[in-house]
Amino acid sequence: MSIKLAFGNRASGPYKTPMRVCIVAVDEEPSTFRGKDGTERKVLACAVSDGCKVVRVVCYASNLFGRLKVCQLPYL
Repeated sequence: MSIKLAFGNRASGPYKTPMRVCIVAVDEEPSTFRGKDGTERKVLACAVSDGCKVVRVVCYASNLFGRLKVCQLPYL
């Protein structure tokens, strides 16, 4: 699946079909927000590319923040 196809289908994540993308940028620090239930949560935004398009992605899984690293090109 490509980014173009995912956005063309108006899909939202998590996707059933994996996408091969490269992380091209990651925020320096996570952002904090309050959920509907009042709990404080952290999110980390990054930009990913499939070689044709670049989109913003938000990661809500704080245990994965350390794994989000900018890839070394050429990757795709």
